[in-house]
Amino acid sequence: MTTVTCGTYNGTVAMVISRALRPWLLLLSAVSLGVLQCATPLTDRRCDNLDTRSCNQPVSRGDNLTLYRQANRAARPVPGGTVNVTDVVVTAIDRYLEPRGSTGDAWVQQIVTDPAFDGCAPLADGRHVCGIQLFNPTVVPTGTHLLLGDTLQVSGGRYDEFDCARCCQPPRAPCTFDGRTLPEFSNASLERIGTGQTPVIVPATVTQVLEGGDRYVGVLVSLTGEISLENPSASDVGRGEIPVVGGMKLSPQIGPLTDRMGQPLINPTTGRLTTMRLRNVVGIVGYFFGTKFMPRGPMDFEVVP
Repeated sequence: MTTVTCGTYNGTVAMVISRALRPWLLLLSAVSLGVLQCATPLTDRRCDNLDTRSCNQPVSRGDNLTLYRQANRAARPVPGGTVNVTDVVVTAIDRYLEPRGSTGDAWVQQIVTDPAFDGCAPLADGRHVCGIQLFNPTVVPTGTHLLLGDTLQVSGGRYDEFDCARCCQPPRAPCTFDGRTLPEFSNASLERIGTGQTPVIVPATVTQVLEGGDRYVGVLVSLTGEISLENPSASDVGRGEIPVVGGMKLSPQIGPLTDRMGQPLINPTTGRLTTMRLRNVVGIVGYFFGTKFMPRGPMDFEVVP
């Protein structure tokens, strides 16, 4: 368990105290440290100064992300409610808005060790990884910027589960609901309560992602083996998306679809692909009128020669 170590006790004051009182001083110090909980789990005390690892102000514990990501949709909170979630770790950040002083969207995860929990993306060791998108968040205090691996308190805003039904009014053909939604926390406040965590990446095949309903949506996934690509349609080119053989699309929502030399995977002149295969592909799974796979940048995939 991650712990916070507070600043050391300043022994200078103790030097002027009578030797006879020192046993009482040591007892008082021990009690004080117990009250202050200066070596408590990271989420019980907020670290205002991450350089000195000092802890002082308490964090009000919220819900686990599992509350919103249960396999039984009827057991989840009703969309539209206020969010209060603790101990989620940043896995991806949409940096397109950074130059304008905004954070952009972010994605977070939480690891579940309860063997009875059957929601979210499974790991081989029996754990599950839950993920969710933070849409249009505000980072507090003002001027704070998120880093990958930050541990957050998420509060305010609202919980939503977008599905295509609301956008499919006549004369557009109605959608057939297939259990896939885009769960998100909208307009929430984000406060860093820890840092330095390593996001867990869930291995999965394209088929597992496509057949997993919304278990994988919002989760950081590594696609096993190589994936084959298809040349995009004109509408795909307009969105910068690339079809993957099997039924989903690579999306540039988080990072650009360029190789490690900076060359785009879609030739801007012809609209044709510059490569037909990728490997070691990592990204966030999304859903918006079809499954999307969003690499965080060129280091999240490798072009197969």
